[in-house]
Amino acid sequence: MRSLPGRLATVLAATLVVSGCSADAAAEPSAAPSATSSPVVPDATERPEGSIDVSSIPVASADDIAIPAGLSGDDLATAVVSAFDRWGMAGTTTETVELAITLDVDPDITDFDSDRPDLADFARAIAQAQTPAYAEALYGADWETRIAAQDISMMESYNVNLLIPYVQTALASGIGYEQGNQIVAIDLAGESADGASSFEVRVQPYNNGAESGYGADFEYPEQLWRFAAIESEGRTILAQGIAIVTS
Repeated sequence: MRSLPGRLATVLAATLVVSGCSADAAAEPSAAPSATSSPVVPDATERPEGSIDVSSIPVASADDIAIPAGLSGDDLATAVVSAFDRWGMAGTTTETVELAITLDVDPDITDFDSDRPDLADFARAIAQAQTPAYAEALYGADWETRIAAQDISMMESYNVNLLIPYVQTALASGIGYEQGNQIVAIDLAGESADGASSFEVRVQPYNNGAESGYGADFEYPEQLWRFAAIESEGRTILAQGIAIVTS
């Protein structure tokens, strides 16, 4: 297994909770799976749907998100990690903060009796708008029939639970919370007859808690990601869900 120095660069990265994870991985929205010392934010996906208009929030196209064909080895594995990191914090933009201010969104997600728009509902509306493009880009145009709904909803839920502290910290200090994954090592586990490349990638989650004022004391165990990627429709997609093993 080859060791890779340095941090995986992403635009807005997030510790990944994806297809194949255990249920407890989605329980801690602002910490890596199994980081049990971190505070737990209430699960926004269990709240009733609202009618918040988030159409002004930019949504990347599937073509922009997609992993190009022709990558192999370390380049391919790195691109997969980066793409799923990007999905984890989809919608963390200045437009989101500006809309939260315009709508007077209540940043206190424990105040369920507030007359102001609820941050959990706001974050969920944004995540729901982002999901189709990311799912198509990373699983293919047939993702709705090929990938289990639970796999997609798990990633959407995680996106919600990262949007919440992002908005809270951006409103409070002007610096939005971010999470990401530093690649420690990549191993090409093999190739199947249909051309799928299987990988085992070790990552170390991190965040910008020192700058954003949230999560600096989170303890992240190293993770092992297992996934298979295959070329289809002129791009690279996942042949199956990602499985995560926490050290």
